Amino acid sequence: MATGKIGLSRQFTDAYHLFDQSMNRLPEMLILFGVMLLMSAVSAFHEPWFDEAQSWMISRSASLRDILLLIPHYEGHTPLWHLLLLPLARSCIPYEWGLKATTILLATASSGLILFKAPFPRLVRMVLPFTFFLFYQYGVISRNYSLLMLAFVLTAVYYKTRHTRPFRFVLCLMLLAAASSFGIAISAGIAMAWLIEIWDRQTIRMFIGHFLRDKRFFCLSGLLVYAIVLVWLILPFSDTMAADLPTQNSFLFRIIYMLLIAPIDAVIFQSSYSYSLLANIKLSSVNMIFGLILGIALNLLFGFYAYRSRKLAVYGLTHLFLAVFSARVYFKPHHLGIVTLLFIFLVWISLEQPEQNQRPLPAFILKNSDNGRELHKLTFVVPLFVGMCLAVSIYWTVMSSIQDIRINYGYGREAAEFLAQNQLDDLQIMASWSIETHPASGDIIVDTNMVAGVEILPYFTRNIISNLNIGDDRYPFLIHKRTDNNENLQAWRDMGIPDLLIASPDLSSVFGTSLSINDFVAVKKITSAFIWKDQSQISWLYIYIRRDLLDRWPHLDEVPVERGFTAG
Repeated sequence: MATGKIGLSRQFTDAYHLFDQSMNRLPEMLILFGVMLLMSAVSAFHEPWFDEAQSWMISRSASLRDILLLIPHYEGHTPLWHLLLLPLARSCIPYEWGLKATTILLATASSGLILFKAPFPRLVRMVLPFTFFLFYQYGVISRNYSLLMLAFVLTAVYYKTRHTRPFRFVLCLMLLAAASSFGIAISAGIAMAWLIEIWDRQTIRMFIGHFLRDKRFFCLSGLLVYAIVLVWLILPFSDTMAADLPTQNSFLFRIIYMLLIAPIDAVIFQSSYSYSLLANIKLSSVNMIFGLILGIALNLLFGFYAYRSRKLAVYGLTHLFLAVFSARVYFKPHHLGIVTLLFIFLVWISLEQPEQNQRPLPAFILKNSDNGRELHKLTFVVPLFVGMCLAVSIYWTVMSSIQDIRINYGYGREAAEFLAQNQLDDLQIMASWSIETHPASGDIIVDTNMVAGVEILPYFTRNIISNLNIGDDRYPFLIHKRTDNNENLQAWRDMGIPDLLIASPDLSSVFGTSLSINDFVAVKKITSAFIWKDQSQISWLYIYIRRDLLDRWPHLDEVPVERGFTAG
């Protein structure tokens, strides 16, 4: 009986190796077609939300000078994504078609490179394109991270030729840096590790002498200048709103999260269901403890793996640079996918390291493991862990895709259809603005530049929201700058009483006691949801019309108003 089991196991192993080493690429081609088809299907149901609409409106309406020299200082991101969308946004291509096609093509290209170029086992290559961040977060949702994903994969593809063809490799690092501000930090970590590798314990004099005659010197020098220009482009101005965001968590908490908990959150765990900034995120003590334990174990596993493959400098520096940038500047849950991409990159370049160049096991490990025979048992741990991570991530993909199909992700599409069908877009429309409570001090923070409704604007040819940048058609997007609230409120007051409201603006701060929300009737309720892995946070947006105008639209009925959101 035991012999039969061993024989069956050996047959299964032999069959898997035969499948893994097969030169027939038809399965990969079918998988790539399936990725593109499924991504397109889910994307067709996905309603773009604020981040997606904001990028499109900047690309469509902002001047080239502003896109290059002004907006990056307020957005905090490099301008490449806006430049990539610009030709489509200014053509006759419909908003959702142009935006989604760009993202799907970038994500499909990344998937194709993984399927045909990655050194992973064949089954892993076939599953990776369907995982949560690669498929849903950076494939269905259209943001610059789809471009960052492609840059990551290209950098991994050309990493092995970094010494022989450095210009090509540096171009990949430049694309990585240009795709996102996070990419600047990561490309800096990779470049620094490369520089350490070139040094290779030479004396300073020998290193400088050899390096100045090396073409890698010119490549790295060019990358440094390029990175400095990108950093200058995104440095916040004195009036940039994001430069003074309220924070609740200390820098120590943030750096611990990024170094220890974020890696495990990126692959299999979920320490928080909140969409808050890292600066204000709250973790339960149980999730904190489990996250730390699992995160430390994962870091030790990756650290040991990087040590064996002589990639410890790449692993340590890229992880550290990303962690410091995220903890100091900005980080939200969807940025966890960058950590996932970083791990894929590190495993990719490690597997391409020739086996003869790997470091031997440390003597103390061999001594305490019966010459390494006990370590052979641990070879089952890594495939098991990888399999669990892939299975959990596929589950997240399925659940998030189903939720996106069933409920609105953003409210823009449905709101625009309602306004257009009822010919309400010619009325004077006022949208609510940001009024928040400081998480630490409890002070009220008012930002009259942060006006709702940007999600609606890509479906119209003009700025239909009168209090968004004073209704200026040249600026139908948010400008994240500190403003004089009194000046804005006075300008809105001078416009007169609005006909239509988006959400529930604080009318008393504009019109005093002469106008309130009771003078309006809610005629449309739109449900939308922030979808995160297998969870969703549902909220409602209401459109109100002034009571004395309701008779002109007798087919519109008043709807009851609910407040807040629910978790699903």
